[in-house]
Amino acid sequence: MLGYVPKLYRHLGAADLCIVSAGGTITLELTALQKPFLYFPLEQHFEQEVGVASVCQRHGAGIRMTRSKTSPETLAAAILSNLGKTMDYAKIPINGAKEAARRITELL
Repeated sequence: MLGYVPKLYRHLGAADLCIVSAGGTITLELTALQKPFLYFPLEQHFEQEVGVASVCQRHGAGIRMTRSKTSPETLAAAILSNLGKTMDYAKIPINGAKEAARRITELL
């Protein structure tokens, strides 16, 4: 497990498969990068089990896993079946700052 990783997007972009907790930022980064990933929402954590999982589902991104129900064998099988896959997730808009500036300018 790593702490803060500068320029994390570079590591994610180079990965063949990522295994992550279900943080909203990391799952969106992986979705935007079109990378295969397994994600483990913290059990009994509403934001991850409902919020993040629904965003991933809406984008068709990632494979949801459950820590308490995942054995070494099922994890290995999930890794092998998703390793190096080419993904076609729904696109995430990347023009948020430009759109915000446009809307603010309209108000001024």
